[in-house]
Amino acid sequence: MSSPHAPAPVPIHISGTQALVWSVDDIATLRTQHRICGSLVGTLPAAAQQNVFLGVPLLLAREEVVLLVERQLAVLVDERASYPAPSARQFQEWASARREEVVQQQKQREARERRPPPVLGEEALRRREEREARRERERAARAAKAAEEGEELLEDKDGVLPQEQDQPAAAAAALDKSKGKAPEKDPAHWVTIPSSSLSLPWYTPRTYATLAAARSAGLWTYPTTRGERAKCAAFRALWERGHYLGPGLKFGGDWLVYPGDPLRYHSHFVATALAGRDGTVRPMEVIAFGRLGTATKKAHLLCGWDEGTGQVSFFSIEWANFG
Repeated sequence: MSSPHAPAPVPIHISGTQALVWSVDDIATLRTQHRICGSLVGTLPAAAQQNVFLGVPLLLAREEVVLLVERQLAVLVDERASYPAPSARQFQEWASARREEVVQQQKQREARERRPPPVLGEEALRRREEREARRERERAARAAKAAEEGEELLEDKDGVLPQEQDQPAAAAAALDKSKGKAPEKDPAHWVTIPSSSLSLPWYTPRTYATLAAARSAGLWTYPTTRGERAKCAAFRALWERGHYLGPGLKFGGDWLVYPGDPLRYHSHFVATALAGRDGTVRPMEVIAFGRLGTATKKAHLLCGWDEGTGQVSFFSIEWANFG
């Protein structure tokens, strides 16, 4: 049983066969308090054309889900069953609140757009005076040149020839004249899309606190086979020793084993779970594990699980004089 002061279990939302965490606070809790990192798989709205930096949701490995639920650190949420059809009254109240929220947001935006500009600072005033003095000198030079050639100088109301007017100066002058005026046209219509559906009045999360209950409901059936149980046991044994674990597919194993947070440390081992201490490993696999570990500067860790005793034994493979 968890203590009265223990933090609330993290909700893991099950969508199909994927386990997702949508709350940033829950993601931070998993990483800092429970040493569970997962993999961010969401697209960043401001950088949608790349996949190097990703955001929420956090996708958890199946072994991570099993560990968290067994330790009562998380509960499973059936996403499909958590959104019953709203009643007519609930929908009307939600629609009315949404309309009022949109109206208030539009009023706030219009107020910001009509807000008078701030008073110019000393530097801005100095630049304006220099710009006006430069225009005056240019006008005087043109007037003197026209007088020498006996031509009549045509000026506009600002004292500058329209066809010879400096474009940057004209743009700056137009900007100066427009400052302080409220926009005459109505602001463009804009729409706000709510980012979370968990606040809907009819949202009723259907949670499962144990793997047995989730299995009975058909929500979560992992682990099923002996190999899957071996993976869960090996993952649990490494986690209990204080390690962080990440996906190891790119390195030919099940997980990468880190001595600390992966943002601060390199992994030391590439771990592979074996279904039984007497499981067979072919010589070619031993050679492949050793060569791959040498190339990546990691030792390959074989995790043998004894189903009878529940114990996990570890064997590392590395080339002679490795490191």
